[in-house]
Amino acid sequence: MKNFFLTLFVTASVLSCSKDDDGASAMTSNQVSLGDSMITFSNENAVVLDYGQDGTHYNRDFEIDGTINGKEVELDIELYALGEAFSTGVFQVDNTETASYLYAEMDIITPAIGGNAETTEYYNSTSGTITVTKIKGNTYTFVIDLVFEGGEAFIGTLQITFTEGTI
Repeated sequence: MKNFFLTLFVTASVLSCSKDDDGASAMTSNQVSLGDSMITFSNENAVVLDYGQDGTHYNRDFEIDGTINGKEVELDIELYALGEAFSTGVFQVDNTETASYLYAEMDIITPAIGGNAETTEYYNSTSGTITVTKIKGNTYTFVIDLVFEGGEAFIGTLQITFTEGTI
């Protein structure tokens, strides 16, 4: 009888562990916090532009659309990888020529409603990092930890599939 319960316990343990390891990667919600609000980004209209080598760095721009509280969001992440080809890794908000760096800007657009004109709030990165990992093809994961002008924290993880754009 002890062997029966031991076998049952081991089988249940193995099955529950194998369910956790079914090969599916943890998907992100593609939400990033901006202060106390959440911005949801999507694969729709996500574009990567390859600007090639610019001096000592290789430049690729990643453009992603999203929404926050019924407003349109346009995020532009310019990544400058040190070297002759684009490589993933950690990019810092920094303009030094000795490391990979980034510049990020975001626009939040309030649509024109009831005679009011469309308005746009502008955000520019002042410090922080984005860690970029290429999954496959044009699918990338961005682990974002930035601060925008005015001290607004911009934190979260995105996994986005980009379409190649033309310059």
